[in-house]
Amino acid sequence: MADKMSLKDSLISLATISSSKGTLSRYSHDSASGFTSRASASSYSATSASNGIHFEDVPRLVKTPWEADRSMRASMPRSTRRPAAGRSSLPERIFRELPDEIYERIVTRLELNYFCDASGTCINCYTRDLYNLSLTSRAWCRAAKQQLYSKIWILADSHNGSSEMPWHKLKLLRRTLRENPLLSRFVKEMHFPDAQIVYQESQIKTRQAIINTLASLVMAAPNLEKFSGLYLTYDHVFDRLTHALSTRGNLKEKTWVLRRSDVGVDEDGVYWSNHDEFGQADNHDAFLRSHDNWKNLELLCLFGQTTGRMDYRSFAATFRNLPSLKHLLISDFDSSQFSDRTLYAIPPSLQSLRLQDIPGVTEKGLARYFNTPAAITLRNLSLIKLEIASALLISNILAKCTNLKRFTLAQDVSPALPLGSDPPHEDGILYASNSLEYLHWDTIAYGPSIQDLANSIAGHAFPKLKVLRAPSDDGGVLQRLCAPQPGWSPDSPNSDEEENPFNHWSLPSAQREAQRRKTAASQDPFITIVVSDEEGNVQHTYVLRTYMGTLDSTIRYSLDPDVQGSNDFIAGLNDLLITREIVLDGGEKYCSNELHKSAGARGSFESSSTSSSGNSLRNLALGRRRSIKSKKPDFFYKGHKTRKILVSPEMRVFF
Repeated sequence: MADKMSLKDSLISLATISSSKGTLSRYSHDSASGFTSRASASSYSATSASNGIHFEDVPRLVKTPWEADRSMRASMPRSTRRPAAGRSSLPERIFRELPDEIYERIVTRLELNYFCDASGTCINCYTRDLYNLSLTSRAWCRAAKQQLYSKIWILADSHNGSSEMPWHKLKLLRRTLRENPLLSRFVKEMHFPDAQIVYQESQIKTRQAIINTLASLVMAAPNLEKFSGLYLTYDHVFDRLTHALSTRGNLKEKTWVLRRSDVGVDEDGVYWSNHDEFGQADNHDAFLRSHDNWKNLELLCLFGQTTGRMDYRSFAATFRNLPSLKHLLISDFDSSQFSDRTLYAIPPSLQSLRLQDIPGVTEKGLARYFNTPAAITLRNLSLIKLEIASALLISNILAKCTNLKRFTLAQDVSPALPLGSDPPHEDGILYASNSLEYLHWDTIAYGPSIQDLANSIAGHAFPKLKVLRAPSDDGGVLQRLCAPQPGWSPDSPNSDEEENPFNHWSLPSAQREAQRRKTAASQDPFITIVVSDEEGNVQHTYVLRTYMGTLDSTIRYSLDPDVQGSNDFIAGLNDLLITREIVLDGGEKYCSNELHKSAGARGSFESSSTSSSGNSLRNLALGRRRSIKSKKPDFFYKGHKTRKILVSPEMRVFF
């Protein structure tokens, strides 16, 4: 037994020595070392054979799993290798050969993801993402750079709670566009959301500098189609921004805010007037010449201020210079400026028309206009504060506009049938349209118009109607004909506004009243289900409540404003002039974009022990940034100091 144990120990020792020598021979580049290794192996084999012990193989080194995988990957062709994490399995040539349209669709989708956020948009985050995307490859650079310069966003600088002009950024942008014609041709839109506020808060000299700087940017963009943010009151006096826009032949949209006719005394006590010596408004030709180059203009908004300096000649000549005009808004002109005669001068190929607060337009003039072929092309029609008393006229308008999709009627008068007149349709139906999809009906609750409209909807006179907005739906007559809705959250739930049927409902009042009707309807039992056992003992009782609406209706009852955050149902001029921003808890305005909470992001940190809004920051999901070592408070990342704004609505929201 002792001999066997000594023999076993000798074999183990010999195998260890051979293994060590084999290891040395593997990593040695000396031929002598290699010879020594082979000699050791031969000696080991001879010794084993002489002792009568036979092994299947000579002991050798075994590769580790990661070494085996490494050698296997090295021997594989490059085309069959597994891609590293974060990389595509497709070869690079596939991406190089992709058409540019695919990249353009992707960056367009990126824009939609940012600007569809109901809580506001951080323009800095959006432009930063586009810029970073342009650095990844040449293909992405072409698509991202074109998207970045096609819509230029200019944000004001914030200083001590006030907005200031970003002069340095504007100068750099102007120099870039002037020195790079390719980039300047990309520019289609310019948006300056804070321009109106900055302009109104500036001194006279600064205002002129703002106008001149923005005008120079417009002149540097030869293909400009849209310019928004600053809407100057035009008083027929030359200014560089209006002149610059008048030279852009591709301009698609233009909004005029015309100054009223006025006289007075200036700060120095000098009498002034914007009329000439004959009592006429001066410089009409300057306004008309502004439209000479706008052959591609599609949308025109004309906001007057009751008494102004427009007349029939001004309107008619303006319309003749705009052959591509499709959408027209005319608001707040007295009878001396806009009348039935001016109405007939409107181009006959319009798709959208909005007439608002124009006392010079009569029911006779409307009836004559809508009996022309111009009514056939209309798809959007808004009649606001025209005080139409004839229900037959409205019925005739709906019948003549065979392609009408959206119709808005907002006025104090409740249209009614003349005494002794019968409804124009069968079964007593007064209003009907086979094409209408959206209807805003807002008249005073006292009157027959709400009930007449309800009878028409119940009689299936609007087969394609999808959305109904009726703020003055007293009693919920129209609400009952629509599909049940979850409810509304009015902005001012504690308002003490009196419910007067002779007045229009405000936005929060209408929402609160609709919610009250819905809540009251859900209190009444509809079906009672009783579950009993075989002996008749009641085990369970279920009560299904009633609801407000009609289950099989395809009409949605809406009380949402045209512009989010607005105090009015219908979009107006104030929605263009007012920039709405998101204010976080505590009154501070920060962007909390999750994509930019990295160490390199310029942000703001606040101590949870010293701030009273620490809990609100957690509720806003602005996450803990990092925890400082002991005896120091936790800090929370609040986001970079950029305001989130609700982007000004598109001009087409007026229709």
